[in-house]
Amino acid sequence: MRKNAVLYVRTSQLDSGIKGFSINAQIEGCRKYCDSNGLNVQKIFREIGRSAKDTERRDELKKMIRYIFENKDKVS
Repeated sequence: MRKNAVLYVRTSQLDSGIKGFSINAQIEGCRKYCDSNGLNVQKIFREIGRSAKDTERRDELKKMIRYIFENKDKVS
């Protein structure tokens, strides 16, 4: 049976145009990793325009942590 995973991708305003750092490029890379390692992508959390340094303002990160906590039996 395949395990389930959630993805969290983030980019700041400055990174969004640089090849390899776009949200779509990150999602594609994460999906390839999951496929290669037998993981189902259950949910994707996208954080656009947020600095990596400021975790207090990263709402999608908080949502992902809450989602994992509330769905422990579904996320591997």
